[in-house]
Amino acid sequence: MTRHGAGWPDRWDRPFGGDPLSDGDLEKALALPQFVFTEEEGFSPRMPFREILRHDTRVVRYRRGEVVTLAGSYGSSVYFILSGSVRVFVDRENDPALSRRRKAVRGSWGRALARVGRKPGPPEVRPDPKGTGGGALAGLALRGGGDDRRVFIRDLDRAIETTKTVTLVDGLMFGEISALARTPRTASVVADQDLEVLEMRWQGLREIRRRDPVFRGVLDRAYRERSLRNHLAESPLLAHLDAEALKTLSEHTAFETHGDFEWSATFRRIQGQDYTFDAKEARDLMATEPLIAEEGTLPEGLLLIRQGFARVSRGLDQGHLTVDYATAGEVFGLEELVAQARTGKPHPLRHRLSAVGYVDILRVPTNLALKLILPNLPAEFQRQDRGWDGEGKAESSAGIGAGIGDGEGLTGLNRTQAFLDFVVDNRIINGTSAMFIDTERCVGCDDCVSACAVNHDGDPRFIRHGPEHGSWMVANACMHCVDPVCLIGCPTGAINREDGSGDVLIDDDACIGCGACAQACAYGNIRMVDVRNTDGTPRMDGETGQVIKKATKCDLCAGSPGGPACVRACPHDALQRVDMRDRATVRTLAERLPGRRWMRRAGDLALGGVLLVGLLLGLEAYGGDLGDTRFASGWILGGLVLAMASFNIRKKLPSLPLGRAATWTRIHVVLGMVALGLFAYHGGARAPDGLLEVGLWVLFLGTAGSGLVGLALSRLLPRRSGRDGERLLFDRIPRLRAELETQAEAAVLRAVEATGSEAIRSFHEGVLAPYFADVRNIGAHLLGGTPLADMDRRLAALERYLEADGREALAEIRRFVEAKDNLDRQYARQAATRGWLFLHVPLTLATVIAALAHLVVIQAFSPWGL
Repeated sequence: MTRHGAGWPDRWDRPFGGDPLSDGDLEKALALPQFVFTEEEGFSPRMPFREILRHDTRVVRYRRGEVVTLAGSYGSSVYFILSGSVRVFVDRENDPALSRRRKAVRGSWGRALARVGRKPGPPEVRPDPKGTGGGALAGLALRGGGDDRRVFIRDLDRAIETTKTVTLVDGLMFGEISALARTPRTASVVADQDLEVLEMRWQGLREIRRRDPVFRGVLDRAYRERSLRNHLAESPLLAHLDAEALKTLSEHTAFETHGDFEWSATFRRIQGQDYTFDAKEARDLMATEPLIAEEGTLPEGLLLIRQGFARVSRGLDQGHLTVDYATAGEVFGLEELVAQARTGKPHPLRHRLSAVGYVDILRVPTNLALKLILPNLPAEFQRQDRGWDGEGKAESSAGIGAGIGDGEGLTGLNRTQAFLDFVVDNRIINGTSAMFIDTERCVGCDDCVSACAVNHDGDPRFIRHGPEHGSWMVANACMHCVDPVCLIGCPTGAINREDGSGDVLIDDDACIGCGACAQACAYGNIRMVDVRNTDGTPRMDGETGQVIKKATKCDLCAGSPGGPACVRACPHDALQRVDMRDRATVRTLAERLPGRRWMRRAGDLALGGVLLVGLLLGLEAYGGDLGDTRFASGWILGGLVLAMASFNIRKKLPSLPLGRAATWTRIHVVLGMVALGLFAYHGGARAPDGLLEVGLWVLFLGTAGSGLVGLALSRLLPRRSGRDGERLLFDRIPRLRAELETQAEAAVLRAVEATGSEAIRSFHEGVLAPYFADVRNIGAHLLGGTPLADMDRRLAALERYLEADGREALAEIRRFVEAKDNLDRQYARQAATRGWLFLHVPLTLATVIAALAHLVVIQAFSPWGL
């Protein structure tokens, strides 16, 4: 690894091409028309022009027909043609690369039903590939092996004949707009003959653009000609402008990029492995966010967010209070310019804007904004209920910073503010389908994971674990980001956005297992897995002899007729997918109050009571017409039991759009209440007689009782567990307990060796070793007892026999004991919320069978039998 002088960029320790450009390649680069007139004196000694070319570029060679860039893929580099030529497929309708873009097609009910009861095969099985393509690779194929595999067009001549193309020859460049703006490639570019290009990564591109006015002029002119006017026309803020006004704006609007394209690496470094930010880490993270506009200064134009994210904040003591975040399509500084238009006086910015990761800005000059945009501003952008008073003083915010975290009476310490800090600091604002789990409702049943596995041939695509705030946990599942950094660097375009929905999907046929997407994902939501054949044997690469790996992640159940199964499968309404661009949804998450849950439960109780009373009144009123009301109530009761039992069938069909399991659960509870009351009415005041009736009576009450116990456990224990800190995955607890046992034993051995204490040795053998060996105090943990009190007394009694070193060792042992107690508590509560079903379901089935037998007997021997 080459080390450079002090102040040189760290990235130069890893040159773009693996090694710096050779002198010969450097001379070719300097001869390009884009760099012939570069004034090297304008560059910083810290980053000389020639060193930028040496370390931020690489020479890449392509054979005829090989794809250089794929339409729709994300890129972060620009290409300069050194020799040869390329074909640009400008006709998107017939672009051969777009034929391979995966389109999620909702599957049929028949295919979904075929998954039911299917025994899971070996993990991560892939169908045997036939040839080099087919399906998603129609018209395209793969060439080469390992990381050097390339996509190429099988019949380039035919593709050129049937598709409109443009030829670019040596000396020209392409891909600069996507590289600067982090936007999808607008067209596929293919080598028309043997090709040699100089590829420059975005860091070098941005530095040369900043230092070289000639090069900056070339790039900006290309952007204005090709993209800027379209970008302006797409903004709802400018929808009222005519073509001439848009042309004027495009000629004077400045394009700016702030922040770091590789923000995910900085984010992961500061966050660490614990998925949380403490106060210091949060300040460190904000310190990495470049300032775009400062609070209290006069606006230097109207800012339109083109790509990326920005934090909107205001000063509070020695820090900054986050009040909102800005994303693509939103504007900053509009309120101040509206106030200036109304009062005739400039008004300072009331908020600070800083780049979260990176952000592209279109800066419209103030004079043009006042002249062209504000006179006929659309109503949705004008303030309705709050405005600027007669002295030009702001009463409140509107637009960006409008009141997620900056509403009236905000102290900076409320529930909404803390939630806003959490989603911005953890960059969850990037998600269009982030999975939020309410840990005060989640019982750890894993129905969501099981449903995911059913839709993915036994291989779930997410983990019920992740960063937590209050009762919310953001699960380790693909968020289908607005800024999908995972798409950048994929050599085959295997990971891309689906046309239409914008979901981020992986084309399994094109994935070569390089791991670039998994490494780029800032959230750890993409996993690399070993691929297997249908017989369970690992699939091997014929050229390298290594096990083939593929990238996997959540695909929102593409191909399922019901869409994402995880949301529909949750029986307690604890899981939801959230588009973070929807501020109303974000506010709802932040302000979700337990009281509303009790209101809903009270409503269910009231509904059940009303149904029961109405049913009983109906039976009594029309008893003469129906005959014996016991016979009618029995039939109704049997129907209720069957209806409730159908819930278990619904749980076996997660692929079908049969409604949310949470709705079924509520119906199940209400019907259970009605059935319990009707059962009492049906039996009357007499005790059951006969073996069958007694058995049915016992089974029904056992089913109802276990259901009521399960209902109570599912409502009370998750809330208690949520107060214990991080919710642990149930399946991980035994392994964590074993690790804790090993650590505790090692601590005891160290203490005995250091102090020679016979008391500690004896205490470990008689008390600690059995305590760590298995789960303890399950009943006390469920009933709210304090099982650790007895252990505390024993530890306190032991202190009198120890000196300072021994007491210090005992304090370390106490920490292990407390950690073990927390594991036991979580195990007991999660086991209880899962375990009651092992009693309730068999009792339900037995009740159904007994009820059918009872019905047969009644039909055969009663005077009303048919």
